[in-house]
Amino acid sequence: MITIPIAIGVAALALAAPAHAAAQNLPPKQARLQCQSSDTNERLLGCTIVINARGFGSRGDLSAAFDGRCWAYSNLQQYERGLADCEASIALNPRYSYAYNNLGTSLFGLGEISRAIAAFTRAIELKSNFVYSRVNRARAYLESGNSELARRDFEFALAIDPANQEAKQAIAALNNPPSTPPPTSGGTTREREANPNNNRIRYGTGFFVTPKGHVLTNFHVVKIAKT
Repeated sequence: MITIPIAIGVAALALAAPAHAAAQNLPPKQARLQCQSSDTNERLLGCTIVINARGFGSRGDLSAAFDGRCWAYSNLQQYERGLADCEASIALNPRYSYAYNNLGTSLFGLGEISRAIAAFTRAIELKSNFVYSRVNRARAYLESGNSELARRDFEFALAIDPANQEAKQAIAALNNPPSTPPPTSGGTTREREANPNNNRIRYGTGFFVTPKGHVLTNFHVVKIAKT
Protein backbone atom coordinates (compact mmCIF):
# COMPACT_ATOMS: atom_id res chain seq x y z
CA MET A 1 0.00 0.00 0.00
CA ILE A 2 1.34 3.42 -0.95
CA THR A 3 0.86 6.27 1.50
CA ILE A 4 0.65 9.85 0.27
CA PRO A 5 1.23 12.72 2.71
CA ILE A 6 -1.88 14.88 2.98
CA ALA A 7 -2.07 18.30 4.57
CA ILE A 8 -5.15 20.47 5.00
CA GLY A 9 -5.69 23.72 6.84
CA VAL A 10 -7.77 26.85 6.85
CA ALA A 11 -5.81 28.04 3.81
CA ALA A 12 -7.38 25.32 1.69
CA LEU A 13 -10.87 26.49 2.56
CA ALA A 14 -9.93 30.10 1.85
CA LEU A 15 -8.26 29.29 -1.47
CA ALA A 16 -8.49 32.15 -3.96
CA ALA A 17 -11.29 31.85 -6.51
CA PRO A 18 -13.11 34.22 -8.84
CA ALA A 19 -14.77 36.88 -6.69
CA HIS A 20 -18.06 36.64 -8.53
CA ALA A 21 -18.35 32.92 -7.68
CA ALA A 22 -18.99 33.60 -4.01
CA ALA A 23 -21.46 36.32 -4.90
CA GLN A 24 -23.73 33.98 -6.85
CA ASN A 25 -26.77 33.03 -4.82
CA LEU A 26 -27.50 29.61 -6.28
CA PRO A 27 -29.72 27.22 -4.33
CA PRO A 28 -27.90 24.16 -2.96
CA LYS A 29 -29.27 21.72 -5.55
CA GLN A 30 -28.28 23.91 -8.49
CA ALA A 31 -24.84 24.61 -7.03
CA ARG A 32 -24.22 20.88 -6.59
CA LEU A 33 -25.29 20.18 -10.18
CA GLN A 34 -23.06 22.96 -11.50
CA CYS A 35 -20.18 21.48 -9.47
CA GLN A 36 -20.55 18.33 -11.59
CA SER A 37 -20.61 20.17 -14.93
CA SER A 38 -18.27 19.07 -17.72
CA ASP A 39 -17.65 22.76 -18.43
CA THR A 40 -14.52 23.84 -16.56
CA ASN A 41 -15.66 27.35 -15.65
CA GLU A 42 -19.14 26.26 -14.60
CA ARG A 43 -17.70 23.56 -12.39
CA LEU A 44 -15.23 26.02 -10.87
CA LEU A 45 -18.03 28.41 -9.93
CA GLY A 46 -20.44 25.75 -8.70
CA CYS A 47 -17.87 23.93 -6.59
CA THR A 48 -16.63 27.19 -5.08
CA ILE A 49 -20.17 28.00 -3.95
CA VAL A 50 -20.52 24.55 -2.36
CA ILE A 51 -17.11 24.94 -0.67
CA ASN A 52 -17.95 28.39 0.66
CA ALA A 53 -21.17 26.92 2.07
CA ARG A 54 -19.11 24.13 3.72
CA GLY A 55 -20.94 21.56 1.61
CA PHE A 56 -24.30 22.88 2.86
CA GLY A 57 -23.68 20.84 6.00
CA SER A 58 -22.61 17.66 4.19
CA ARG A 59 -19.02 16.44 4.63
CA GLY A 60 -19.41 14.23 1.55
CA ASP A 61 -20.59 17.13 -0.61
CA LEU A 62 -17.72 19.28 0.66
CA SER A 63 -15.17 16.59 -0.24
CA ALA A 64 -16.74 16.17 -3.70
CA ALA A 65 -16.69 19.94 -4.25
CA PHE A 66 -12.98 20.18 -3.39
CA ASP A 67 -12.33 17.32 -5.82
CA GLY A 68 -14.46 18.95 -8.52
CA ARG A 69 -12.64 22.25 -8.18
CA CYS A 70 -9.30 20.41 -8.22
CA TRP A 71 -10.32 18.97 -11.61
CA ALA A 72 -11.26 22.44 -12.87
CA TYR A 73 -8.02 24.02 -11.68
CA SER A 74 -6.00 21.27 -13.37
CA ASN A 75 -7.86 21.91 -16.63
CA LEU A 76 -6.87 25.56 -16.27
CA GLN A 77 -3.25 24.48 -15.56
CA GLN A 78 -3.45 26.04 -12.10
CA TYR A 79 -1.88 22.95 -10.60
CA GLU A 80 -0.87 24.39 -7.24
CA ARG A 81 -4.49 25.34 -6.53
CA GLY A 82 -5.67 21.99 -7.78
CA LEU A 83 -3.20 20.22 -5.52
CA ALA A 84 -4.46 22.05 -2.43
CA ASP A 85 -8.09 21.25 -3.26
CA CYS A 86 -7.46 17.56 -3.88
CA GLU A 87 -5.52 17.29 -0.63
CA ALA A 88 -8.48 18.94 1.13
CA SER A 89 -10.87 16.47 -0.51
CA ILE A 90 -8.80 13.47 0.57
CA ALA A 91 -8.45 14.79 4.10
CA LEU A 92 -12.25 14.82 4.31
CA ASN A 93 -12.65 11.43 2.61
CA PRO A 94 -9.44 9.35 2.60
CA ARG A 95 -11.01 6.66 0.38
CA TYR A 96 -12.22 8.97 -2.38
CA SER A 97 -10.63 7.39 -5.48
CA TYR A 98 -11.47 10.24 -7.86
CA ALA A 99 -9.68 12.73 -5.64
CA TYR A 100 -6.50 10.64 -5.78
CA ASN A 101 -6.76 10.52 -9.57
CA ASN A 102 -7.13 14.30 -9.79
CA LEU A 103 -4.36 14.72 -7.21
CA GLY A 104 -2.12 12.73 -9.54
CA THR A 105 -3.06 14.99 -12.43
CA SER A 106 -2.09 18.08 -10.43
CA LEU A 107 1.21 16.51 -9.39
CA PHE A 108 1.92 15.45 -12.97
CA GLY A 109 1.31 19.01 -14.13
CA LEU A 110 3.78 20.23 -11.50
CA GLY A 111 6.40 17.77 -12.74
CA GLU A 112 6.31 15.65 -9.56
CA ILE A 113 6.14 12.38 -11.46
CA SER A 114 6.94 9.90 -8.68
CA ARG A 115 4.28 11.43 -6.41
CA ALA A 116 1.83 11.45 -9.32
CA ILE A 117 2.43 7.72 -9.87
CA ALA A 118 1.80 7.10 -6.17
CA ALA A 119 -1.47 9.05 -6.31
CA PHE A 120 -2.69 7.22 -9.42
CA THR A 121 -1.71 3.91 -7.80
CA ARG A 122 -3.82 4.72 -4.75
CA ALA A 123 -6.73 5.67 -7.01
CA ILE A 124 -6.41 2.29 -8.74
CA GLU A 125 -6.27 0.46 -5.40
CA LEU A 126 -9.56 2.07 -4.45
CA LYS A 127 -11.25 1.70 -7.86
CA SER A 128 -9.37 -0.73 -10.07
CA ASN A 129 -11.63 -0.45 -13.12
CA PHE A 130 -11.52 3.35 -13.48
CA VAL A 131 -9.91 3.65 -16.89
CA TYR A 132 -8.64 7.22 -16.51
CA SER A 133 -6.48 6.33 -13.51
CA ARG A 134 -4.86 3.57 -15.57
CA VAL A 135 -4.25 5.85 -18.55
CA ASN A 136 -2.96 8.64 -16.34
CA ARG A 137 -0.55 6.34 -14.52
CA ALA A 138 0.63 4.99 -17.87
CA ARG A 139 1.40 8.53 -19.00
CA ALA A 140 3.32 9.14 -15.79
CA TYR A 141 5.27 5.90 -16.26
CA LEU A 142 6.18 7.01 -19.78
CA GLU A 143 7.34 10.36 -18.43
CA SER A 144 9.54 8.51 -15.93
CA GLY A 145 10.99 6.38 -18.74
CA ASN A 146 9.33 3.10 -17.72
CA SER A 147 7.72 2.00 -20.97
CA GLU A 148 6.99 -1.57 -19.82
CA LEU A 149 4.86 -0.51 -16.85
CA ALA A 150 3.23 2.08 -19.09
CA ARG A 151 2.35 -0.62 -21.60
CA ARG A 152 0.73 -2.76 -18.88
CA ASP A 153 -1.49 0.09 -17.80
CA PHE A 154 -2.44 1.03 -21.36
CA GLU A 155 -3.29 -2.62 -22.09
CA PHE A 156 -5.37 -2.87 -18.90
CA ALA A 157 -7.16 0.36 -19.84
CA LEU A 158 -7.90 -1.06 -23.27
CA ALA A 159 -9.30 -4.25 -21.71
CA ILE A 160 -11.68 -2.08 -19.67
CA ASP A 161 -12.52 0.25 -22.55
CA PRO A 162 -11.71 -1.29 -25.96
CA ALA A 163 -12.61 2.00 -27.69
CA ASN A 164 -10.10 4.10 -25.73
CA GLN A 165 -8.17 5.90 -28.44
CA GLU A 166 -5.34 7.17 -26.24
CA ALA A 167 -4.52 3.64 -25.07
CA LYS A 168 -4.70 2.31 -28.64
CA GLN A 169 -2.41 5.01 -29.99
CA ALA A 170 0.03 4.66 -27.12
CA ILE A 171 0.36 0.90 -27.56
CA ALA A 172 0.81 1.34 -31.30
CA ALA A 173 3.56 3.89 -30.68
CA LEU A 174 5.27 1.59 -28.19
CA ASN A 175 5.11 -1.25 -30.71
CA ASN A 176 6.61 0.93 -33.44
CA PRO A 177 9.18 3.26 -31.87
CA PRO A 178 10.78 5.80 -34.23
CA SER A 179 14.13 4.83 -35.66
CA THR A 180 17.16 6.68 -34.29
CA PRO A 181 18.48 9.18 -36.87
CA PRO A 182 22.04 8.68 -38.15
CA PRO A 183 24.78 10.61 -36.32
CA THR A 184 25.19 13.06 -39.20
CA SER A 185 21.60 14.34 -39.07
CA GLY A 186 19.80 16.52 -36.56
CA GLY A 187 22.82 18.54 -35.51
CA THR A 188 26.18 17.63 -34.01
CA THR A 189 26.63 14.99 -31.32
CA ARG A 190 27.09 17.78 -28.78
CA GLU A 191 23.83 19.40 -29.90
CA ARG A 192 21.96 16.11 -29.66
CA GLU A 193 23.35 15.44 -26.19
CA ALA A 194 22.23 18.90 -25.14
CA ASN A 195 18.71 18.17 -26.42
CA PRO A 196 17.94 14.60 -25.33
CA ASN A 197 14.19 15.07 -25.87
CA ASN A 198 14.50 15.57 -29.63
CA ASN A 199 13.17 12.09 -30.40
CA ARG A 200 10.99 11.39 -27.38
CA ILE A 201 7.42 10.27 -27.79
CA ARG A 202 5.07 12.22 -25.54
CA TYR A 203 1.45 11.51 -24.69
CA GLY A 204 -1.30 13.71 -23.40
CA THR A 205 -5.01 14.31 -23.53
CA GLY A 206 -6.76 16.92 -25.64
CA PHE A 207 -10.21 18.03 -26.64
CA PHE A 208 -11.61 18.75 -30.08
CA VAL A 209 -12.81 22.35 -30.05
CA THR A 210 -13.79 22.96 -33.70
CA PRO A 211 -15.45 20.87 -36.42
CA LYS A 212 -12.23 21.25 -38.46
CA GLY A 213 -10.30 19.19 -35.93
CA HIS A 214 -8.47 21.79 -33.84
CA VAL A 215 -7.38 20.26 -30.53
CA LEU A 216 -6.99 22.08 -27.21
CA THR A 217 -4.27 20.56 -25.02
CA ASN A 218 -1.63 21.56 -22.48
CA PHE A 219 1.49 23.40 -23.59
CA HIS A 220 3.80 20.97 -21.81
CA VAL A 221 2.47 18.15 -24.02
CA VAL A 222 3.52 19.79 -27.29
CA LYS A 223 6.20 22.33 -26.41
CA ILE A 224 9.04 20.27 -27.98
CA ALA A 225 6.96 18.55 -30.65
CA LYS A 226 7.88 18.73 -34.33
CA THR A 227 5.16 16.40 -35.66
